[in-house]
Amino acid sequence: MLESVDDLKLAERLSRREPAAMEELVHRYHADIYRFLRHLTRRVEDAEDLAQQTLLRAGNGASRYD
Repeated sequence: MLESVDDLKLAERLSRREPAAMEELVHRYHADIYRFLRHLTRRVEDAEDLAQQTLLRAGNGASRYD
């Protein structure tokens, strides 16, 4: 439960476009997203590109959700 509360606070900070919030998003989720995409694509470069795109979309899209 604590993690979901922290995620909600992070989403609120992302929606306010706080630069530190984007850093936190990357810190929290990059490794898991990358690992998943690496397994899916089986290519390091593709997984890294997709992970970066995913995190950017998540961070930039946070303001669209309440």
